[in-house]
Amino acid sequence: MGLQFDISEDEAPVFFAETSEQLQALDAGLVRLETDPGEELLQSLFRAAHTLKGAAGLINHKRMVNLTHALESVLDGLRKEQIPVLPELIDACLEAVDALRQLVDEVRLGEPSLVEVDELAARLSGFTAPGQKAPGTAAQPAGELQTGPSDSEDYTGSGRLVVRAVISPDSIASAARAFQVMMTLQEMGEIIEMQPTLEQIETAQPVSEFRAVLEPTQPVDEIRRALQMISEIDELQIGAERLAVSQPSPAQHVSEKKIGRIGDVLVQNGLITEEQLQAALKEQERSSGPASLLGQTLIRMGFISQEVLDQVLADQQANRQKAKTQEVPPEEKARLTAAEKTIRTSVERLDTLMNLVGELITDRNRLNMIRGEMEARFHGDPQVDALSETIAHVGRITDQLQAEVMSIRMLPISNVFNKFPRLVRDLARKANKQVDLVIRGEDTELDRSVIEEIGDPLIHLLRNAVDHGIETPEERKAAGKNARGTILLTARHEQGRIILTVEDDGRGIDVERVRAKAVERGLLSARDAAGLSREEAIDLIFAPGLSTAQKISDISGRGVGMDIVRANIERLNGNITIETWPGRGTQFLITLPLTLAIVPSLLVKVERGIYAIPMVTVTETLRIRGAEIKSVNQRPVISLREHVLPLLSLREVFGLNGSKRNGRHARNSGFAQDEWLYIVVVRVGKNQAGLIVDSLVGEQEVVVKALGPVVGDIPEISSAAILGDGQVALIVDTQGILKQAGSNG
Repeated sequence: MGLQFDISEDEAPVFFAETSEQLQALDAGLVRLETDPGEELLQSLFRAAHTLKGAAGLINHKRMVNLTHALESVLDGLRKEQIPVLPELIDACLEAVDALRQLVDEVRLGEPSLVEVDELAARLSGFTAPGQKAPGTAAQPAGELQTGPSDSEDYTGSGRLVVRAVISPDSIASAARAFQVMMTLQEMGEIIEMQPTLEQIETAQPVSEFRAVLEPTQPVDEIRRALQMISEIDELQIGAERLAVSQPSPAQHVSEKKIGRIGDVLVQNGLITEEQLQAALKEQERSSGPASLLGQTLIRMGFISQEVLDQVLADQQANRQKAKTQEVPPEEKARLTAAEKTIRTSVERLDTLMNLVGELITDRNRLNMIRGEMEARFHGDPQVDALSETIAHVGRITDQLQAEVMSIRMLPISNVFNKFPRLVRDLARKANKQVDLVIRGEDTELDRSVIEEIGDPLIHLLRNAVDHGIETPEERKAAGKNARGTILLTARHEQGRIILTVEDDGRGIDVERVRAKAVERGLLSARDAAGLSREEAIDLIFAPGLSTAQKISDISGRGVGMDIVRANIERLNGNITIETWPGRGTQFLITLPLTLAIVPSLLVKVERGIYAIPMVTVTETLRIRGAEIKSVNQRPVISLREHVLPLLSLREVFGLNGSKRNGRHARNSGFAQDEWLYIVVVRVGKNQAGLIVDSLVGEQEVVVKALGPVVGDIPEISSAAILGDGQVALIVDTQGILKQAGSNG
């Protein structure tokens, strides 16, 4: 029988999104804690753990509540400096985070996991100080909460307290926040009465305000500090029991101070007399429930009407809001304003929107073609001119819409990078090495489709950097280095592309060892290996089955992975290059497009077909005579600014018009001396060549369409696009062409 939790279909996405965010924060924060234990970091970890406990409690996931409770105890001990930061403690906390992911999956799958919660909780408890009690608070930086005034704001007595917390109207999980407040108060004493009730909270209906009567076991200052740490609480009051507890009506949804002084306001405005006020106050003392509110008591006794009360309260609330706004720092005001203007939407909707924009771009291109034809046939016609202006305006709007949709789809690469500190830490400990991962540019944005694909290649590179690149502490000391190695992971934008680097300060790549391994594996002969340049020899790292590892480990060394890295990156229309410095380290540089959905391309004609060459690979176009083509090692080349540029004929590459597909290179004899030829110069990494085409059609943004299983993979073709006139243009796999040409050379 599957597990059952108190969570609806509508609540599930919010639960999974919040738990995923908090678990990731715990993962990255705990790794950072080992080298940089700061108060702010501990507070954020504490907040994440408590948020998880609140979310688990709201859906009645008891095992998850128990484990997060134990994790809170440890974090509280660290925060109070009762527990030292030890590697063994961090290991235990990270294991708890992994277990919490499995417990979240229990909700997703409805099936129990094999997590031993009691064992993990006991292990965590072993690190806590004797008699330490886990708090029920969630850390929130001070200053994000506006603490509302109260008649007893400075109350320090030992009697019962009334606690009032106003939840932000922007909260997407207000019931969860109310639950967090309740759990926090339970840690601080005994709740005598509360509104809303637990049953009401568990319905997950929006909660604007939480009130409770508390028999405290902790000082008021500690209670206030704990509650202030809970996120999305806009106003907090703690006072003596004389404050009203019951849920107010909408018209009375103002601060207790305002309600307590409503009588004075009414008297000052001549709406009631002082005698009427005193009579109402006496009646209020004898009442309980909603009638105990002074405003309702005055209405019930016939001294004022509901309309009068509503107006006075509205005026008070407006004045209070004005004063509150003036007190908020500009940066906080900006944050609140931004929060009010954001919404959540599903990835599927974004994908649908992107597909519609793609269709619109196709129609825009078609309209531009029609405009050209109409202007040629009816030049000077006013209606044609008006049509041209309209089409031009539609084109500009389409460009703007495309840019906006693209920006919506852009995500910070931190969504990928944040997973790596934990990975590097675990790999380093397994290899008995000391490694620091430094991340820069994590705010760099790129399309969601690219983010989803880049994670695995980066994992392979980081594993290799830890296992092969970084030396052991003993080796580094002997070489005059710091015992701790460093891996630098960076991201940046450059000319419409994303540039990623993975760089270590390790031993570097032994080029001669790479040559020897390539010969040993039978990848090439000893003569060919000796003839390779240094760059070509290093590039052998990406050959399938090649590994320079002295021994195979459970991390790497089997000769698989680097070829997959290159294949995955090239599949994204990107490329990867290597720079290495013996004894000083190695750098892998990855270049990727910002998106895979829409590709700026150069359209060319070969025979009767139209082909699209991605502009990211195009460096320039040339028009030359056949006489300029020379032959080097039976390969056609031209001299381009004192450099030799090899030529490839797309007609022969694609085997068109009887050309041999295995004859990849244009033959000098195939062109007349006075024949004009169009050359598209392309570059991928360090490889460069000129593609011979029949003619140039022009630049155009094309919407990428997969070839699909019916067509299957076509050599040297990556995908297809539909042009404005309905023609299908095949998108050239420039990297594949250059790679294949090199292998056949």
